[in-house]
Amino acid sequence: LGFQTTRVADSDPIAAAASLNGPDIKIDYSGFQVYVVSATDTPAILSLEALGKGSSILLTDNGTMPAADEPIIDQLNLAGTDPDTLVAVGGQAQQALASSWPGKPAQLPVTTVGGSDADLNALLVAKQYSDGPTEVALTATSSWQDALLAASNGPGMPLLVVDPQAGLSADAAGWLGQSA
Repeated sequence: LGFQTTRVADSDPIAAAASLNGPDIKIDYSGFQVYVVSATDTPAILSLEALGKGSSILLTDNGTMPAADEPIIDQLNLAGTDPDTLVAVGGQAQQALASSWPGKPAQLPVTTVGGSDADLNALLVAKQYSDGPTEVALTATSSWQDALLAASNGPGMPLLVVDPQAGLSADAAGWLGQSA
């Protein structure tokens, strides 16, 4: 169609995310939040993307901190009256941030969200980082493509991931009921 196209290889999505988001994360102001999520935790990643947090996500290799993320974390302003903070979404990201690497800052302020349940992690992200739903995007656990479309449905719209066989979880129903 005549469009100039730049192709980005997806052979290493973790390094690609660090390369794309690293310049945005190096913003020099206090109180910046960096969201650290396992590359395998698609619901949490898409929940953050739905809330407009996509440009401040670093991906881990399950419970391991990738070398591509280390220099980005090392350059954060982690001290002072309003330090940058790392938000570890899910158990694998929490494990990666707890690991050691050369040059790791001594004091690493980390806020933890969630655990091993990826769908619950997405709900907890929506609960903690949205202003409460006036609209909510729902998607099925069975299709990451549908989840991606739902995540891009509206800026700041929380995304809930639902198992079509089990239905809406009690936690999600409770949050929606309290927010109504």
